[in-house]
Amino acid sequence: VKHLKRELEGEGMSVCLLSADNYYKGVSRLLADRLAAKVIGLNVSELAEFIRRITGDKNFSEKFSDENIAMIVDYTGNAVDVVLIKEELALISFDSPESVDLASLAMALASLKKGGEIEMPEYSMKYSEPARASKIDGKKYNIILLDGIYALDERILKYADVAVFVEADPKTLFIRRFRRDVLAGRSSWS
Repeated sequence: VKHLKRELEGEGMSVCLLSADNYYKGVSRLLADRLAAKVIGLNVSELAEFIRRITGDKNFSEKFSDENIAMIVDYTGNAVDVVLIKEELALISFDSPESVDLASLAMALASLKKGGEIEMPEYSMKYSEPARASKIDGKKYNIILLDGIYALDERILKYADVAVFVEADPKTLFIRRFRRDVLAGRSSWS
């Protein structure tokens, strides 16, 4: 995709490159969603913010220490327990569409196509959380490129003028993911 962006810019086009990866919800939100689905009365947003506050600046392997899990149990007033938290953590998959905020991505694409301005989140693979956001002004671009495994999801695809799927064999995909996640120091849950 970066090569395509350079080629198009070489032809005088103004290109905005977005990644669906930037719209991952983060492990705090995913865990809060899962716990709230099991326990009536939990506020997802508040719980996600609490989890993020106690785990956000830690490497992924340190996020859910016994101490942090105990703090989550206390925060919920014992509405959840250690076993439930560990079970729900084990079920989180960053390879499922539920891990990506596709509704926000769709709204961002719709806004950019109309020349609007968006706040595009940046996602930290190291911490498995959204990190910060940057402003993008749709008026500055005449081409929007979107990459990511959910770029062809029906909620996103309706904003595409052209869609391309690149197929690769499993060995190539594994090697790319290994280089991206392990060799480059990005943490990967799955």
